[in-house]
Amino acid sequence: MDAKTRLTELFRAAIKEVAPEAADAEVTFERPRDRAHGDLATNVAMQLGRRLRRKPHDLARLIVEFLRPGFVSENFIESAEIAG
Repeated sequence: MDAKTRLTELFRAAIKEVAPEAADAEVTFERPRDRAHGDLATNVAMQLGRRLRRKPHDLARLIVEFLRPGFVSENFIESAEIAG
């Protein structure tokens, strides 16, 4: 399994945990223009915020908490941060 596929799985698991009603959400990643902003970025919290009528920042915080190294047993994610 390649890294992007594994990362997508991890995000889907996080979404299922924090917003089960949106477990079918599409998760996509892109490379930020500025390398200082990390290797990959996603706007899934913005998408979920519109769909669920919840604050995207709150959803992003819950997703990041789920993705912290303590939750990801293989330490696949070095860090996860919220933009803005």
